[in-house]
Amino acid sequence: MTGLLTGGQSAALVVALGAPVAGAIAVVTGRLSPVARVVQASAAVSAAAWVLLLCTGARGRAAVFHVSPLVAAGGCGVALLAAAALDGARRDHRAVVGTVLALVASSAGLAGGGGSGQVVLAGAVLAGLVVATAASVDALPPPERRATVLFALAGLGAAIVGFVLLRAGGDGWSLPSTGTVPRASVVAFVLAGAALVVAGTLTGRRPTAVLLAGGLVLGLAAGPLRAGTDDLAAVAIGLALLAVAAAATGRGATALGLLALAGGAGPAALVPASRLLAAGSVVAAAVDRPAAWLTAVPGAVALAVGVVDTGGPLATGIAVAASLVAATLAVRATGPAGKKDPVATGPDRPWATPGIAPAVIVGAWLTVSPGAWTWTGASLRSYDRGMALAVGAGLVTVAAALAPELRLLTRSAPQQAPRGLRRVQSPGGPPWRRSCWRGAGRPPSPWSRRTSLRRLGRRRPPPSR
Repeated sequence: MTGLLTGGQSAALVVALGAPVAGAIAVVTGRLSPVARVVQASAAVSAAAWVLLLCTGARGRAAVFHVSPLVAAGGCGVALLAAAALDGARRDHRAVVGTVLALVASSAGLAGGGGSGQVVLAGAVLAGLVVATAASVDALPPPERRATVLFALAGLGAAIVGFVLLRAGGDGWSLPSTGTVPRASVVAFVLAGAALVVAGTLTGRRPTAVLLAGGLVLGLAAGPLRAGTDDLAAVAIGLALLAVAAAATGRGATALGLLALAGGAGPAALVPASRLLAAGSVVAAAVDRPAAWLTAVPGAVALAVGVVDTGGPLATGIAVAASLVAATLAVRATGPAGKKDPVATGPDRPWATPGIAPAVIVGAWLTVSPGAWTWTGASLRSYDRGMALAVGAGLVTVAAALAPELRLLTRSAPQQAPRGLRRVQSPGGPPWRRSCWRGAGRPPSPWSRRTSLRRLGRRRPPPSR
């Protein structure tokens, strides 16, 4: 990519990269408490800055860092996943340290490098992924550490092989945004992305979730480079089948991530859908509840549009796999298995946790108006109009249903007499002392008589001797 960022975009990049560093300084010094909330706040600020870069269409470099839509989306995903990883009972010191180190390393690794036509630089992205893996895996409990380490090491190894093959093909140590690259290198990058997706979603909301964003960036940056050919047909079909298997076990974020990589390795018409599915996978992993799987609806719609446009057996096979994934996730979300999802290990009240609030906002935006995500290349104007009408109709229906209750709340209830009592007016004295409650149909008790006399402002007569 060529050109420099504007002043506002450079400032947003400084905030996006500096906020995690500020959170790390707060963790090291311990000046601000609680440090977990400080890290979550820094991650939310970083995510907002990356979204600003996406909305302004930032594409260029500033010093040794560079920004492209895919890099900005990956940085935003890393920040959302890091903020959500510190909710609930997992907020101990080791988890906080691992999360903030993974956030800093991943953000700097994705934005590191620069120059013309680069997406990711080998040294920067590998260093970021290695540090993020080491820091986040160390924060895992021992029973969950082995499988995550295996998939993470497999992904890192495949990424190294991909960069070595890229260098051997004469393309240097950076993955280009356009051009022709060796097929073996692209296959290695896509498989590396798949392994990192599995490693990031294997244990739910954990510090290792930041690996999901790194794997999606690698896979979606490399797959479209061979989109004009059928060289990656076997890889795409294999990833689609793995997505179906992941959905069958209730791992919605894993299934959506693998399906996004399969679409990225398929025909060129499916690339916009793959980016939307990747965004849905990040939101689903951050929220970690079956309801978050609805964020994949825009990607599914874009996938259907792409299949109709391009046709062919490969696109049809990916569409069939996507249909199976959608049906399986719908069954699990609405059935008894959806109440206790094996990956949803968050607190009992997930919507009240502050760490997932940024992911919920981004997920709502993605579901309601995916056409605003112009960086994906998807054209969903009809979807946006239909969703706007649906949201408007839903709000009107809710307002009409709540109107009687709101009227009852605003109407003052008439004062009713206590049971068995009658209201007695007494002349003279201030208005608030002119009435009292006395027993109806029976003589008042001594307690009620004393109360009545006190309310009337009279003194109790002295006892007779």
